[in-house]
Amino acid sequence: MNSALQCLSHTQPLIQYFTKLMLFKEQLNLGNTWGSKNNQVAILFAKFLHTMWNEGLNAKSNTFMAGSFNPFAIKMAIGNKNDMFKGNSQHDSSELITTLLDIIHEDLNRVAVKPKIEMPSDEEQEKLNDFELEQLQTEAHLK
Repeated sequence: MNSALQCLSHTQPLIQYFTKLMLFKEQLNLGNTWGSKNNQVAILFAKFLHTMWNEGLNAKSNTFMAGSFNPFAIKMAIGNKNDMFKGNSQHDSSELITTLLDIIHEDLNRVAVKPKIEMPSDEEQEKLNDFELEQLQTEAHLK
């Protein structure tokens, strides 16, 4: 978990979004059942980044010493959403990153009703040229 959080804590767009610009607050979606309870994963992740990058700055000496953060609350919140992360079993860092980002995505997802997208059958798709298939897939993605 440490390596996954360290990796994400050095991702500049996430640092900007969650700490400096605080954009995530406007996007919290309490009604999304796919997200964590009360958006706690997104909020805890923001607190984690804030601790790492804002509390470590010493204004008097203008030096930086990263703050410390106990990730237990994040671990519990992820475990509440995905049973695979309950307990003390060791997991792959990429699985944790994927799960964490997916939960954060749902915590911040403002779409009220997800559209049902009907794609042509595989046989119908095979009849399309590459350009037509690309257009079809792009339209479905944008919905």
